[in-house]
Amino acid sequence: MSTLERWGTGLVLGMVLLLSGCATTREDLDGVERECREVLSAQVKAWNAGDIESFLEGYVQTKELTFVSKKVNRGYAQAAQAFRDGYPDRGTMGRLRFEDLTVRALTNNDAIVTGAYRLADTTRGESGGRFTLLMRREAEGMRILYDHTSREGEEEE
Repeated sequence: MSTLERWGTGLVLGMVLLLSGCATTREDLDGVERECREVLSAQVKAWNAGDIESFLEGYVQTKELTFVSKKVNRGYAQAAQAFRDGYPDRGTMGRLRFEDLTVRALTNNDAIVTGAYRLADTTRGESGGRFTLLMRREAEGMRILYDHTSREGEEEE
């Protein structure tokens, strides 16, 4: 990339941040990244305790939530029901862990998270896949607004 291209890219990104009113410091971005990791850590803890309702607290509880897996679930109610239907009891929930987490704060209110998950349960054995999240600051703190999760070896519809 030439110096002119890098300068132009930086200018465009700077303008986007300026126009969105989200100019931030490195300290702000580090805080966003830390908060995102705390939410995900709380989700793993809740899942492994068999507490799906506490796990779901990591998501925005509005119709703006989008959860994409085998199908697109729009809104908190639909996404939450998909989790409840897919994992109806402690045995199917199993043990969850996240790996290869990368959290990139975009502004002091938004972040992109990518990672892998591993799930070991008593009925299906070990499974896993990859995910991409868009997290946004809400009144309750950072919450997942968009979740695209795919399982290893699973075709998207």
